[in-house]
Amino acid sequence: MEKNTRSEAAKVIPLVQTSEYFFDRGIKAYKRGNVKKAKRYIERVLQLEPENTVVLCQLAVILTDLGDYQQSNELLQSALQNANQESVYECHYFMANNYAYLGFFQEAKKHALQYINNEKNGRFSQAVEDLLEILSIEMDDIDEEENENEDRLIMQQEKAKLLLEMAQFEEAKELLHEIIEEHPEFWAAYNNLALAHFYTDEYEQAMIYVRKVLESNPGNLHALCNEAVFYYKTGKQDLLEKQLTKLRVVYPISFDHRYKLGVTFAVIGEYSGAYRWLYSLYKKGAARDTTFLYWLSYSAYYIGHENLAKQAWEKLLVSSPEKKGEEPWNIAASRDGIQEVLHYIKQDEEEQFFGLYLLAQMEKEERKTLLTKETEHFLYSPFLKTLSQDMLKSEELPRCLQIALTMKKSLQSEEEKGIVYWYTLYNKARFTEIEMKNISAFAASVVYMFYQSLKRPVPQKKIAQEYGISLTTMSKYIKKIRSVSIVSV
Repeated sequence: MEKNTRSEAAKVIPLVQTSEYFFDRGIKAYKRGNVKKAKRYIERVLQLEPENTVVLCQLAVILTDLGDYQQSNELLQSALQNANQESVYECHYFMANNYAYLGFFQEAKKHALQYINNEKNGRFSQAVEDLLEILSIEMDDIDEEENENEDRLIMQQEKAKLLLEMAQFEEAKELLHEIIEEHPEFWAAYNNLALAHFYTDEYEQAMIYVRKVLESNPGNLHALCNEAVFYYKTGKQDLLEKQLTKLRVVYPISFDHRYKLGVTFAVIGEYSGAYRWLYSLYKKGAARDTTFLYWLSYSAYYIGHENLAKQAWEKLLVSSPEKKGEEPWNIAASRDGIQEVLHYIKQDEEEQFFGLYLLAQMEKEERKTLLTKETEHFLYSPFLKTLSQDMLKSEELPRCLQIALTMKKSLQSEEEKGIVYWYTLYNKARFTEIEMKNISAFAASVVYMFYQSLKRPVPQKKIAQEYGISLTTMSKYIKKIRSVSIVSV
């Protein structure tokens, strides 16, 4: 019996699932009219051969059949960037069709003419001539104003992106609302509007726009990524983890989607995932802007590719010399440096206060350098925004930071925990009538209560002596704090 079993096992032929195998299955499914199944097979091929122009074009054609014209065009654009063969001109034919379906006749005509100019006798020449004839009829039927509206939409979207990059969020919101009113299914505008609201602390409104996109277009990667960043910045760890479970299995194909996913992973500290997608673009030489190089350098550094991190940073400094001093390795090299402040400013609210506390220890000119609009939009708490502005306006630091700095001498290795503990207390105390004029007494009392919370109590007398106050004064302040139920120790 055992012998027969071995004999049967020997006859089993393993199925080697190569890219050719998946491509063949995909084409057969497509010819049979099973477009969704064809899409799954062709996507599998692209995982094995991500730069194969023929496969990119085939998937783009399938997406067109599924009505996803925008993503189809993104793939065709990637094919145009990757290919070194003449057949790539066929991408212009497919893009012309997609733009025609979307109603962007000017863009459709532009790509149709690009195909004709490069492939006068190509296999789609007659089809393109027919398309151009249809486009001329369509463009005759609509007035010149409508053609101008199409160009205007493209220009408005680019202007809105620029306004976001320049942190002119109110102007961006106004423009994006105009775009959505005129083009209610232009999802890119909704995603950018969500970002504009998020950067101005309007978190609920930001989520409304993201969810509107996902209700109508559930697989919209930009919306999924924005949602993940919003969860991260607002400290919703459980929801973030669920979102990351979805994003970790996404295999983006287009340049735009790889870029978005890579930067998203980098922002939330998932450097391995960030490096995977950003480096795939870097190898092609497809991305060189400041944001790309910034996050590529960070992700490469934090997973151990220091040489690449430094190469990317050197290229970044060519166009953005003002970034000098923000290198990722400076965080590890200097505990009190500029980079550490920036690191904390990009975290949750309590850590952001600790970042301002570190900033308070610097010279005022250094504070001015760091407290720019670029830094401030990370401060999603209105109170922290006001606090940062007060640090610039007044020669004297705000009272809560004076108390934090006074506490420093007693905290030693517990510095960050102690300052975060104080911020939690202060967030409640500022809504009461407790006066904080006696900074030493307040600092001493908070230090005492902090060590109590760690179950490592220090005698009140010892702390009172350290801060040069009487034991009576210190006891009085501890009672004041406890009397309004700020904490229970």
